[in-house]
Amino acid sequence: MVDSLSDEGFVHFKRIFPRARKGVTAIEVPIQFHKVTPDNYLFGELYCIKAGCDCRMVKLQVVTSKLKPIAVIDFPLDIDSVELMPALSPGKKHGAAAPGLLEIFMDSLVDNPEWYRAMCKSYRAVRKKVEQKTYQGKRFPSSRCLEWLGEPEDDEDDEEFFTELKDLFSGMMTSVSSKTKPMPTVKALQDNLFSTPKNKIQLTDIIDAYSEQASDGPALEGKLDGPLRNLMRQNNAPEDLVCALVTSFQAGDDLKLEAISRILFDWLEILRTDIERRRPDADAIMDRLQTALARQVFHPEVDPGLGSEVTRILLSTRVEILPQLHEANSKRMSAMKAPEEVLGAEPKLALEQMLADFNNMGLTSSFELVDTLLPIMAVGDWTVQLEFYRHLLFSAHEIAREAVALMVFHPQREVREGVADLLAGIEGSRFSPVMLRRLIIARNWFPENMRNKLDQAINNARRARIECAPLAVPAKIQIYASVMDGANAQSFMALLPRGKGYLGFSIMLKTQHGVADAFILSLEDKEQLKELKRVMLADTGSIETARTYFDQRICQGLADGAAVDKVPPHWLVAIAEQLGNDRWKAIAFDCNEERQQLQQELTQKKRATALKANKEKALQASARWLPQHAFTGSWFEDDVEVDKLLDHFFTKSAGKQGADPVAQVVEKILETRRQRWLNRLVIATIWLKHAVKPPIPWEQMYHLAEAVADSSTPLQNIPLMRSIANSSIGAYWGRQKNRS
Repeated sequence: MVDSLSDEGFVHFKRIFPRARKGVTAIEVPIQFHKVTPDNYLFGELYCIKAGCDCRMVKLQVVTSKLKPIAVIDFPLDIDSVELMPALSPGKKHGAAAPGLLEIFMDSLVDNPEWYRAMCKSYRAVRKKVEQKTYQGKRFPSSRCLEWLGEPEDDEDDEEFFTELKDLFSGMMTSVSSKTKPMPTVKALQDNLFSTPKNKIQLTDIIDAYSEQASDGPALEGKLDGPLRNLMRQNNAPEDLVCALVTSFQAGDDLKLEAISRILFDWLEILRTDIERRRPDADAIMDRLQTALARQVFHPEVDPGLGSEVTRILLSTRVEILPQLHEANSKRMSAMKAPEEVLGAEPKLALEQMLADFNNMGLTSSFELVDTLLPIMAVGDWTVQLEFYRHLLFSAHEIAREAVALMVFHPQREVREGVADLLAGIEGSRFSPVMLRRLIIARNWFPENMRNKLDQAINNARRARIECAPLAVPAKIQIYASVMDGANAQSFMALLPRGKGYLGFSIMLKTQHGVADAFILSLEDKEQLKELKRVMLADTGSIETARTYFDQRICQGLADGAAVDKVPPHWLVAIAEQLGNDRWKAIAFDCNEERQQLQQELTQKKRATALKANKEKALQASARWLPQHAFTGSWFEDDVEVDKLLDHFFTKSAGKQGADPVAQVVEKILETRRQRWLNRLVIATIWLKHAVKPPIPWEQMYHLAEAVADSSTPLQNIPLMRSIANSSIGAYWGRQKNRS
C-alpha cells in the first residue's frame, strides 16, 4: 500500500522530515463502532512531493496497533467546499472497518481542529522543501469549516437550538494546552437509562452515561435534567464534579474529560435558568460551584489550559462570573510572569511571533482573534489584560489592533472601559479605516460614558485624516424570526446571497441580556440553505419577516442590554458590516406607543362595529391557540412562585376547599405579571404583522393585547389567560415527575 502511494507521489511526512514529532496521530477506539474493533489506530500523513504540484491534498494511511494497513483516506485541505469531503481513496484495497474509520476520522477533526491546522502547516513545509521557496498558494480555510463534517441534531428549545447551531457552524477557537479539547457534545441518552428512580444519583453514574455517548453527536435534549438536578442538591456535589474535572485533565483521560466538561456546561445552563426563575438554592449552588472552580482549577499549580477551557464554557453559558473566580485567577496570574517578562527584551518581536502563531492556527480576521483571546484572558485580572491589549494596540499588526478595538465588547466592564480609554488616548494615525468604521457603527450601542470615549477616538482618527472604510452596499436579504421561547429569547436568521451560496447572520435577543449572542455562518449552495430553513421552521417556529421588524427588535435588544450594563457580542459588528448597516442604536421598547400605532392602523381599516365583533371572535378563538399553534408552545409560567402556590394548593387541606387551580394561577400569578404578558402579546402582534405568512391574523393578537391592557377586565374572563394558567399547571406536574 505504501509503494502504491509512493508511485502516486505521496510520501510519509516522517520520511520527508525524519526528525519531526508530527505526521502520525493515534486514535483509540475503546468500544466496537460499526465494524471497527477496539484498538489503537495510527493515522499516518502522506504528502505529495511532485514538483510544481499544488493538489492541497493529504492522504492518511490507517494501520492497526500491529501495523496492519486497513484504509487510505483522501483528505482535501480546502474544507470550505462541501464538494471536497474526506473519502476513502479510490482504487485502494480497504478493510471492512474502513468506512467506520473514515467516520471516526471526520469526528476527530471536528473535535480537534488543531489536527487540521497542523496538516495545513505541514503541507506548507513540504511544498517549501520541494520547491525550495516559501509556499505561494492561497490561504487555507478556517478550521471553523470543519463543522460541516458534523451532523446537526433536532432541538426543541429555541435558545438551546441557537447555541447548538452556533457550535455547529461557527465553532470555538482557543489557544490552550494540547490536553484540552473543545467542549464535547452528548447525544440523547436512551429513555431507560435511569428507569429505576433513585433518591440519590451518583456522579459516577452520570459521568459513565455521558462518556458512553460522548463521541456520538450533540443534543442531550433534557434527558438527564432530573438526575442532574438531583445531583445538584447533594452535599459536596459541586466540589466532587470539579475534582473529577481536574483529575481527568491531569490524567489525560480525554473521554472522561469530554463527559465531565459537558456535564459542567449542562449544569451551568440549568443553574442560569433556575437563577433567572428564582428557584430555591440556585444562587447558593452557583456560588459553591464557582468557588470550587476557583480553588481547584484557577490555581497556579494547575495547567492554565484547563482554566481556558472552563472560561470558554462559562462564556458559552453566559452565566455571571462571580468575584471569587476573578480573584483566584488574578492570584494565579500574579504568580506567573508579568507581560513585560513574557514578552522579553524585544516585546515587538515577541508579539509578532505570537501573532504569527495565531495566523498558523488559521485565524483570518480580528473577530476570530478575539474568539481566541477571550477564553484565555476573560477571567484574568483586568489590569493585566489591559496591559497586554496596550501592547497589541501599539504593534504593527493591523488585525491585532483591530482585535483590541473590538475588546470594547469585552464581558468585563473594567476591561471594556479601559480599552475605550486606550482608544481615546492614542494618536488617530494608529487607527485603520476598518477600525474607524466599526467604532462609528457601534458607538450608539453603548451608554453615554462609553459613547463619549468612543467619540473621542473617532475624532482623533478623523483629525489624523483616516478615511473611514466604506460599508457594504445594502442588499436584499431574507429574514426569519422565531417566536419568543419560555426564557423570553427570540432568534433571527438573516440570509444574504454571496456568490453561489449564502451568508447566514444569526442573532439572539433575550430579556435581561439584550443581544445575547450573534454569529455568521456560510452556506455553500441552495441545498444547504433549504436544510437550514427546514431545521429553523421545525425547531424554533421561525417565520419569514420584514427587515423593519428585524431592525426594530435589534435596537430594542441593544437598549435592554444597556439597561443592565451588558454589551452585545463583537460578532454583531461583523453582521452590521456585511449588511451595510450603521443605523442600529439602543431604542427601548415602549408598549403604550406601539399599541397606539397598532390601534391607529386598525381603526383606519375597520368600522367600530366590526372591530367589536372581531374582538369577541378573537377572545373566543384564543382558547384554542395553545393546542393548535406552535408559537404558543412556551406560553406558561414555571418559576418558584408557581411551585410554591401549587405545592400549597395540592396539599390535602387545600384539596378539601374545592377551589379551581386554574383560577388560583390566574389570580395569584398572571394578574401580578399582567404588564409582562402585555409586553409579550404586543411584541407577538408586531411579529405577526410583519410576517410574510402569519399563522393567524395580527389583528387577533392585537385584540388579546388590548383585553389584557384593560385593567378593568379580569384575566379570568380572557380565555387565552386561562389556557396559559392550565399549561402552567401541566408544566408544574412535569417538574414534579422529574423530582421523583
